[in-house]
Amino acid sequence: MINRVTNGDQTAFELLFRFYYPGLVTFVSKIILDKDEAEEIVQDFFVKLWTGRNNINRSETLNS
Repeated sequence: MINRVTNGDQTAFELLFRFYYPGLVTFVSKIILDKDEAEEIVQDFFVKLWTGRNNINRSETLNS
């Protein structure tokens, strides 16, 4: 999946977003105690992930 994202596959990116977004929002919400802000942080992360997809280390797992 990560190879597909680094190659610019928007469908793969959308699948990653849909799979990881809810859990990441929950995780961040527990740290900052503000769900709206947590959602914005996670959305910003995914924007940066997409724009920086060429720099992703393909040997890393997505969970890390």
